[in-house]
Amino acid sequence: MVVTDRDKWINKIIEVFKFFISICEENHLTYFIAYGSAIGAVRHHGFIPWDDDVDVVMPRPDYERFLKICENRDMGKYQIVTPENTPNYYLPFTKLCDSTTTLLEKKHYRCILGIFIDIFVIDGIVNDTKEIEQLGMKYDSCWEMIDLANSHYSINDLFAKFICKKRIRVVLRYLKYSFNRKKYTNHAIKTINDVTRKYDYNRCEYVVKYPRGYGNREVLPKSILDGKTMMQFETIQVALPKDYDKWLRHIFGDYMQLPPENERVLEHSIAYYNLDRRESLDEVLKKIK
Repeated sequence: MVVTDRDKWINKIIEVFKFFISICEENHLTYFIAYGSAIGAVRHHGFIPWDDDVDVVMPRPDYERFLKICENRDMGKYQIVTPENTPNYYLPFTKLCDSTTTLLEKKHYRCILGIFIDIFVIDGIVNDTKEIEQLGMKYDSCWEMIDLANSHYSINDLFAKFICKKRIRVVLRYLKYSFNRKKYTNHAIKTINDVTRKYDYNRCEYVVKYPRGYGNREVLPKSILDGKTMMQFETIQVALPKDYDKWLRHIFGDYMQLPPENERVLEHSIAYYNLDRRESLDEVLKKIK
């Protein structure tokens, strides 16, 4: 499904982002706008024209405080979504959602979200390539377990997505996890918590963000994230590391260079959305069949 009212979509995301920033500023919590959103802030002073979401990162200690603060305050229309607190949630990281809107990312999921921002955690790590790879692979394996355990594929979808691509092992894992979705989800969550909390953030000189979408480029000296600078992003001011150029070049290389026109496309898929009201899962499934 294509977002046809992009301006309204972006305004909704900015509202969520402003609420998140207000919590961070009120409680002196560190966050940084990150990844494509950070490139958008630096290069476009807002969203990349072909992007439609917001990513932020928080150091582990600030993130843990953030969750506790949200548990004990009136969140109004906003909702924290994690694998621990939301049934059928299919991702290993956190979202802050507008619960008055409706969003189903893919039709094989059974978890209604609202318009959101993604919140990732920066964890401590040792500068050891073998250890980094082992922990990363364990995390990715658990991510797949959470995803498959919370997916609901039809026979036709299984055939099109996996069987015809000869990914039979994935099909077998999906069938195994579907017999006890809660058990496998809880196991994966526990293992992910063990991985991400293995090293004390405050004692580490290096940090990593899971999932490692950019491989070992996600590992960097913690000192790169010291300090902050404020920058315009659409209608608001957002925080980046003081040395944001070094950070972004570490991950993306020459991030100021626009990609070729054929690569300027939206990467996120959406099965269904409603920016005006919250709809139930049953309502949404009837509409997308």
